[in-house]
Amino acid sequence: MAESVNNRHGNGLVLILLALSILAIVWLFTPFIAYLFLSLLICISTFGSFNRLAHKRSKNVAALMMTITVTILLILPLGYILLVSGIETTALINKLQSDFQLSEISRITDEIVMSLPLTDSIREFLDSSLRNNLESIAVKVTSLLLLYRWSNLY
Repeated sequence: MAESVNNRHGNGLVLILLALSILAIVWLFTPFIAYLFLSLLICISTFGSFNRLAHKRSKNVAALMMTITVTILLILPLGYILLVSGIETTALINKLQSDFQLSEISRITDEIVMSLPLTDSIREFLDSSLRNNLESIAVKVTSLLLLYRWSNLY
């Protein structure tokens, strides 16, 4: 009887450790999920071609040929697109940062808030809310402008 109680506790401990390790793996691979899905998509889409090549030649030669083909046809063009879009995004962010400084945005919001026909308490509340969240608002507006720019390009 005592052995079955200890055995149940041992199984529970193993299940808890298994759940914790699964959570740790998910947490560890969270930044790479998009890349893992892309590689999974490439593997699934090219497996038929790999099988045909493996029947004609050896598996090692077929794997080498598929690696070279996927690199030339998919990875290099995607890398080029990502590189160019990264350069364009960096240039656009630098241009936006040079055009709109936080102090200028703060001055503009002060002028807008002071010109609104509101009571003093509402105006003070609005002014303090804008001052506390000005950076996050500026970042969100900048990201919206970037999204708008990229949607017009494509």
